[in-house]
Amino acid sequence: MKKFLTTLCLVAIVACGAYAQKTVFPTDDKGNICYTNKYESSQSKAELFEAANLWAVTTFHSGDAVFSKDADKGEVLANGTLKTRSSYNPFAGWFNEYVTFVVKFKVGEGSIEYTIYRPTLAESYAGFGTNTKTTSLDDKYQTYLKAYADIDAAKKSETMSKKDKKSIIKEAEEIIEDLEDSMEEAEKSLHDLSKMIEQNLFR
Repeated sequence: MKKFLTTLCLVAIVACGAYAQKTVFPTDDKGNICYTNKYESSQSKAELFEAANLWAVTTFHSGDAVFSKDADKGEVLANGTLKTRSSYNPFAGWFNEYVTFVVKFKVGEGSIEYTIYRPTLAESYAGFGTNTKTTSLDDKYQTYLKAYADIDAAKKSETMSKKDKKSIIKEAEEIIEDLEDSMEEAEKSLHDLSKMIEQNLFR
């Protein structure tokens, strides 16, 4: 009996803390998702420009990944795509989720800066035909954060009825549950990408 009660307590703790650790992305001053860092390098502007261009082409396995480059300005812009989730259902087929983004490199004499921004989520369903839906990750992230804020506001409200609190919290928890895997995997992928850039180009 004690073992059963302990299990129930653990389940309760997990359930209560299900939304305690929300995924947090770095953002710019407008609240948009943005990973950026700058490094003082021993390499020249020309060397850093070529290194940034080669890194983008090699990492994203495409000569078309780089869509803009200007050696005089020291700018390289590339489109990138990373698979973040994948699952298979024998009745529905394959589900794949990708995060796409822009990487901008800005190089100078002895300095290199990168910025990862404008992320989107692409959801692809392949079973009886293929269906793809693309949405802004920034928009999904704001919806995700608002759900947490709504829960917090409802719990702190001294004037809201218990019925309204319950309704708001339930709706917000459903939004979080629907988005949390996408948020977590996208953040992990973009974070890992930023660290990869630093390991390869910050020398």
